[in-house]
Amino acid sequence: MATINMVTGGVSATRTKASQSDLNKVFSMSRALVASEIIAADTTATANGYIAVDDVVQAIFVPADMVLLKCCFKTVTAGTATATCDIGKAGGQECDAGVALDATAGTQVVSTPADANADDFVAGDTVDVEFLTANCLIGSWILYILGWQC
Repeated sequence: MATINMVTGGVSATRTKASQSDLNKVFSMSRALVASEIIAADTTATANGYIAVDDVVQAIFVPADMVLLKCCFKTVTAGTATATCDIGKAGGQECDAGVALDATAGTQVVSTPADANADDFVAGDTVDVEFLTANCLIGSWILYILGWQC
């Protein structure tokens, strides 16, 4: 299992940089996740030619004292058949579990973090996407998060 950091450094293409806005302590952030760019950003994934089962992509850095309110995972182009992912902190499932990476383009999965404490970012941390069930070779998605600054 590899952890692939797309937060610092990572791919330089504009569409893969996290964006954020702050309005009266409410924030939203998004990150485009493109399988080919994630593979190219990691030595092991490049050698294998795919994102392996249990690989964790650190997608969005969330500063300290933030509370995660909503997550949305949108399919831009369908990924490898039967591939799924978990979305949360440290490869966890705080946002969502078992999201289909092979969903039809345009499919959006919106979720509210279920655990009352797991969605708190007391210290800065990342929202991660952990790839499960199948090695992922293709696909692109956008991860959106909405939160509140304490």
